[in-house]
Amino acid sequence: MLLTLLSAAPYFEHTVFHLIAVAALTIPIAFLSGIRDWRLKFHGVRAPIFHRKIILPVILALLCAAVITIRQIRPDPLAAGGAIAWLYGGCIVLTLPVVVLLGHFGGKLAYAVRQKGSQKAAPDP
Repeated sequence: MLLTLLSAAPYFEHTVFHLIAVAALTIPIAFLSGIRDWRLKFHGVRAPIFHRKIILPVILALLCAAVITIRQIRPDPLAAGGAIAWLYGGCIVLTLPVVVLLGHFGGKLAYAVRQKGSQKAAPDP
């Protein structure tokens, strides 16, 4: 998106839109597999990290849906200018911190699973 703003080349924005569309298609799969892993590996324990891992994909899906909807209504929202361009660009920019947080929390959970597994493998003194 930054390349689009710097170069004014619409091709970069088209690529951003396609990436958002692919992400929107994969969110339900990742969400459902995350719920499955939460139930199997963590026995459905309620903790703040799991609430965040459930809420963040919903936010990401809403942002992606907004981008797709805006793009369907206005084929070139950045050229339209005004509030629609700001809303479109803002939704795209906001996907980045959401994805970063999802990765961060996922890494924390993966580390916890790895530590739990290595403790089981260690012999008792």
